[in-house]
Amino acid sequence: MPKKREAFSETNLLKSISAVLNDGLSKKGAAKLFNVSRSTLQFRLKNPDGKTTCGPSTILTADEEKLLETWILESCKKGFPQRKEDLQLSVKQFLDNDNRPNPFKNNLPGVGWYKAFMNRHPSISVRTSEHVTGASANVSEKDIRKWFSDIYKYLDDHNLSDILNDPTRLFNGDETGFALCPKTKNFLKVPITIHFTL
Repeated sequence: MPKKREAFSETNLLKSISAVLNDGLSKKGAAKLFNVSRSTLQFRLKNPDGKTTCGPSTILTADEEKLLETWILESCKKGFPQRKEDLQLSVKQFLDNDNRPNPFKNNLPGVGWYKAFMNRHPSISVRTSEHVTGASANVSEKDIRKWFSDIYKYLDDHNLSDILNDPTRLFNGDETGFALCPKTKNFLKVPITIHFTL
């Protein structure tokens, strides 16, 4: 019967590496102190930039996947959550421009890649979209002011407040279709003119 793989956190592994490199602790002592595999610790010390996960290499690098993760999380904070299809199309566009060898048909990653990506990035979770109910459609002035306040805070936190003064970011949303439920492709037509900045 094969030996079961030991489970330990990446944080503890990094602490054990630091203890060996910076504090002079032995590999055996660091592995025991931080409850990590000594063989994994030794491997990471010898191969700091080497691949540390099982299975085939990912198509995108760790940094590229981190950028995707950040994009998804930041989009949600701004009130524009991304769908699975949006993620797949973003990867396709990147691969179309990069000409990197990959197993995807027409550079479009499939469901298998998507599931593996989600497993590698547990901070991202999936939510099922819902139809707009009468209660949730009844937005108050307080709700609108809070939304704008949150946007201003986001821009300020990221040193992006100056874009609000950029006239090239002014858009006309006259009678634009707004998605009520992206999953079912329902749209709301509004006969008003809206000016907003992005």
